[in-house]
Amino acid sequence: MDTPIQEREIEINLQDYLRIIQRRRWAIFTFFVVTVFTVTIATFLMVPIYRATSTVLIDEETPDALSVRDNFALGSSGYIGYREYYQTQLEIIKSRAIAKEVYYVLQLANIPEFAEAKDPIELFLKKLKVEPSRNTRLVYIHFEDKDKEIATSAVNKLASVYAARNLIAISKNENVNLIKNEYLKLQSKYSEMNKIYKDKHPQMIRLKQEIAQMEERMRKEQEDPFKATGLKSNNVRVIDEAEVPKNPVRPKKAQNILIAMIAGLLGGVGLAFLADYLDNTVKTADDVERLAKLPLLGYVPTIESKYSEIEKDKFVHLMPKSAVSEGYRAIRTSILFSSPEEQMIRDILVTSAGPKEGKSTTVSNLAITMASSGNTVLLVDADMRKPRVHTIFKIKNDVGLSSFLTGKAGLEEVVRKTDVPNLSIVTCGHIPPNPSELLGTKRMKEFIEQAKTKFDRIFFDSPPLTIVTDSVVLSGIIGNTVVVINSKKTSKSALHHSKQLLTNARANVLGVVLNNLVIERGDHYYSHHYYYSKDGSYYGKDTDKEKIGTVPSVSKA
Repeated sequence: MDTPIQEREIEINLQDYLRIIQRRRWAIFTFFVVTVFTVTIATFLMVPIYRATSTVLIDEETPDALSVRDNFALGSSGYIGYREYYQTQLEIIKSRAIAKEVYYVLQLANIPEFAEAKDPIELFLKKLKVEPSRNTRLVYIHFEDKDKEIATSAVNKLASVYAARNLIAISKNENVNLIKNEYLKLQSKYSEMNKIYKDKHPQMIRLKQEIAQMEERMRKEQEDPFKATGLKSNNVRVIDEAEVPKNPVRPKKAQNILIAMIAGLLGGVGLAFLADYLDNTVKTADDVERLAKLPLLGYVPTIESKYSEIEKDKFVHLMPKSAVSEGYRAIRTSILFSSPEEQMIRDILVTSAGPKEGKSTTVSNLAITMASSGNTVLLVDADMRKPRVHTIFKIKNDVGLSSFLTGKAGLEEVVRKTDVPNLSIVTCGHIPPNPSELLGTKRMKEFIEQAKTKFDRIFFDSPPLTIVTDSVVLSGIIGNTVVVINSKKTSKSALHHSKQLLTNARANVLGVVLNNLVIERGDHYYSHHYYYSKDGSYYGKDTDKEKIGTVPSVSKA
């Protein structure tokens, strides 16, 4: 009996299977359509094959009742069990000798298919099928060909030739019996005359010659390849001659299409599960929680490629009513609820497992989202490998964080205003030769403490965790860390490795942001209260009849 926990596990597994099918439904549909289309076209292009069938009866063989013992021993065939005899006859029907006779009688050499064959008799035999009827003495002889007339003629002629050859054997057998009788009569006459005449008597010499001639005739009859001692005269008969078939036996169009539909569906589903098994990327909250044991802060839908990188980085500012903006607002709410109110989160490090996973885009939009709620926000570019914040906000990178850390500038000198209300930035500044050592100095802690006195929230952009040690160093200094993963790129092993690095650094990880997620209609990961437009530019209540999607749910850490 299943326990409630087991029942929940079964339900979760079923949901996982359904989610895989839902997520890869287009791949399944494509495989299904291609399979059915290919099989259908191939079926209709196939040359129709017709099958003509003739039925023959092979009756039981009887034993030979006559034997000769005296001075001449007959090679008796003996009684063959019917099963062995029946199998022998089936092989005779398929013999080259009979096939060759039919081939020449019907003049099949004039047919191009046979004329071009390397071994026309072998081709003939490939078209021939012999099917014994179970628990009867009937045999169905089939012949298949694209020409229904040829198929019919071939099978009927073959059946008649087989039956005629067996009748020839019976005729030969009757002749043997006559010779045997004459031989026995001569032997009896020789015995009677031997009582009167001596061996050298002319009549005895003549009688011996007649006996010798009879023995020779018997020997020749015994050597006939078609002898069949003791057979009944009607033991092989053609019961039904083949009629010209009306419909082809192949291809079976409806059957082929049905099988293609079943194979296409099962194959598509199988490939979907295989692709999902081979796909090592993180896609769901279950993946995040199972592999990294971290809470999911929220989802960010995919932004269409028609938008530039700069537009994506400031998407919340440019399109505040979009699905993407709503996703970032949900993440903002998750961050705010990640700790008690008396322990307000002030400084947040945003990093990623690997490169090009949307880290800079995420931190920029989160900073803008937080600023739009009335907080004074500072966005700091701590990625001293490939800085981007100055490019996003179109500000010179002549002075920045590296200037402060090296003592060349104070906080007021490196903070810059942006066109977004309540949002200021600190660019990277000149790229130093030793970023990780510089970020781990006491001066970095001083920067954070000074910034907290002037801003409500401070966001730090940083390099990927698995590439360099900068983010690991910063995670031990900055109070809170958010990890961005790309649903189409980040591998499960990279996520696991990132979690291990942060654990070793004793970082306080708020959770994970799942970026670049393709919104699927009916996906149970999302709240049912909202829907998105196709380009992610609009969201609204699900009371609208034109519902096409949903919004990420808010996850509490």
